[in-house]
Amino acid sequence: MCNHGPCVLAFFCCIAFSVSADEWERIRHGIRTVKTIDARFRQEKNLKILKKPLVSTGRFVYRSPNSVRWEYIEPIRSVSLVHKGIAQRYVWSREEGFIQDASSNIEAMQIVMGKLSDWMSGRFTRDETFSATLKPGPPVTVVLTPRDDAIADFIQRVELAFSADCRVVEEVRITESERASTVIRFEEVKLNTQLPDNLFEAFD
Repeated sequence: MCNHGPCVLAFFCCIAFSVSADEWERIRHGIRTVKTIDARFRQEKNLKILKKPLVSTGRFVYRSPNSVRWEYIEPIRSVSLVHKGIAQRYVWSREEGFIQDASSNIEAMQIVMGKLSDWMSGRFTRDETFSATLKPGPPVTVVLTPRDDAIADFIQRVELAFSADCRVVEEVRITESERASTVIRFEEVKLNTQLPDNLFEAFD
């Protein structure tokens, strides 16, 4: 014999689980239809000590399953590449063009860059670096929190807000601390276009 309280609670828990499972499947299905992404982005870095955010603009290019080009154009030029399991970063020099950045500084964006190809391919649940939960929305949002305390020193959480058809991420919100956060919004998004190999290859 069933007490109404526990039965009702179990019923709604089942509904919540079903909705969550359906949303995960929507994301996986949507992502499977996307082979390439070519988009512009606007990034706003918010710091408590500043009255206005620091704004950067650039280009984001992705090719399934694991190639990413993240290029800052304004105000300072730089390019980060992830291709064939290798991540590299280049900075612009007026005298030499793009030169490889050999600094060992670890920043939140570097960590996110290293994971972008996984996230754009829908690889959330097997991520050893971040645990993923789903916020139904709208917009449907995947919330990623660090598993490792060392990464948690740089990032509290990452939120990926998906488009209505769940094919692409429209916004990335990185909470680094109570005093710092970064919001990236994608614009002029082109899907499934032909992308040349040299977009992802290291600079000579």
